[in-house]
Amino acid sequence: RSICRAIRSRSQVEPVFLADIESLADDLAAVLQDGDVVLTLGAGSIGAVALNLPAALRTLKAVEM
Repeated sequence: RSICRAIRSRSQVEPVFLADIESLADDLAAVLQDGDVVLTLGAGSIGAVALNLPAALRTLKAVEM
């Protein structure tokens, strides 16, 4: 949360903090727009989550269509 506050106070972007890793793809799909950048920071399983995130987002987008 503190890195989100720091980014918010020093830039013109609005970072999004998500506490629940299980809902990450759903939460991001609701707010991402073309050209957005997703930055994942953390410890533990975030590397695997970040690796699988593009496929999860594509799946969600396909379901919407």
